[in-house]
Amino acid sequence: MGRHWGYDWIAEGKGKSHWLLIQDLQTGRTLQDEQLPNEADLKRVLINELCRWTRDGWTVEEFSSRDGGFFCNKDGKRVRIAIIPASPGNRKFLLPGSR
Repeated sequence: MGRHWGYDWIAEGKGKSHWLLIQDLQTGRTLQDEQLPNEADLKRVLINELCRWTRDGWTVEEFSSRDGGFFCNKDGKRVRIAIIPASPGNRKFLLPGSR
C-alpha cells in the first residue's frame, strides 16, 4: 500500500474559505482571484475550470489534483489555475515574481 504525502486540500478545505486564482506565468500578474463559497465542492470547481480552459483551446501542461491546480498554455501564453486556501494577498500561495 502506498503512502500518502502532502496536504489533502480537499479534505482540509471543507467549510473553509478558498480562492480560485489565475496567474499569468510570464508577467506574474494575477488575472483573476475569486473567493469561493465555503460550501463549494472544491474538486468540482477544479474539474470545471480544467474543462473550461481546455474547451477554450488551452493545452494542459501539468495537472495536480493533490496540489489543487494546473498549468496550461495557448499561443505562447502560460497560466496557472489553482484553488488556494488563503486570500491571494497571502503571498505564500503565489508564484515568485507575482503581483
